[in-house]
Amino acid sequence: MGRRTAIGIPPSATLDERIRGLFYSGAMYDCDPEAINTLAERRMRQMSNDIRSKSDWIKTLNDANTRTGWAAEAKTKGLTGIEFAYVLDELVYYASLHPPSSNVRLSAADGVWFSDALIDAETTNELKNYATILESISNRQKDWYPNDRSSVLNLIDPSLFPLIYSRSKLCRQTSTSPQAALKIEEAGEFPGSLDEWRKALNVTEDGESDYYLPTGVWPFVSYSSAKLSWLPSEFRVDDNGAVTIESYINNLHPVKHAAFYPIIASVFSKFLPLLEQVVTDLVNPRQRRVIPDSSKYYKSDEP
Repeated sequence: MGRRTAIGIPPSATLDERIRGLFYSGAMYDCDPEAINTLAERRMRQMSNDIRSKSDWIKTLNDANTRTGWAAEAKTKGLTGIEFAYVLDELVYYASLHPPSSNVRLSAADGVWFSDALIDAETTNELKNYATILESISNRQKDWYPNDRSSVLNLIDPSLFPLIYSRSKLCRQTSTSPQAALKIEEAGEFPGSLDEWRKALNVTEDGESDYYLPTGVWPFVSYSSAKLSWLPSEFRVDDNGAVTIESYINNLHPVKHAAFYPIIASVFSKFLPLLEQVVTDLVNPRQRRVIPDSSKYYKSDEP
């Protein structure tokens, strides 16, 4: 009998054999078998992504010569005729999601949206001008990226003066603008641990906390710091898509840099179509192109 490892798998085993040795038939880390991508799925996704990575793919989608070229390319990548036909039908649908007047585009990666023309020239110049103002400080005050004092300069660093559990105050008084936040005089309170902060921030109308986080159960693993947290800022979006910033942006003075706040709000409003598309994809995820039979996905060693 050949030498075997501590978990009972021979050193010469292939990757597939190692996976089958570690997990029971049809299982992959206790995930839904439908979430496993087959090789056919990966080929089709890659072909669709390759076509969508071309800047003019929507304009040339219905060109016969272009489709012939794509078909030849698909064949070299191992796609069958049925698989390529599905990719084409899918591309027609994707193209319908791009109104001619919209600058928002679905990228070459599923679920990722982008635009190279969201911000107009005037707003771009305002951003550049204000970046110059933020950069116009003494060298001693400049916040360079750690171990790199020549290429990456943090103009607004959320890691400076963050919320520190057991040291920072929790103030329950709300503000309606960054400037109004300066007038809050409430002493506040000092929740201690991270759990105490979470409970304090999730108090319901009846005075109880609805905070609940399962512990010790995957995938509910927290990757956040138990010592500190960046301070979020409150952005309000009205029914017409207009954005106002209602709270202080950490390390951007609400009076000295008051003119920068509406510029940031304007830029954020331009991103709303992108965010809406991403959220739509999350709420209505696209179906798998190939759904494997979980009971036959791996070859069974059982009689």
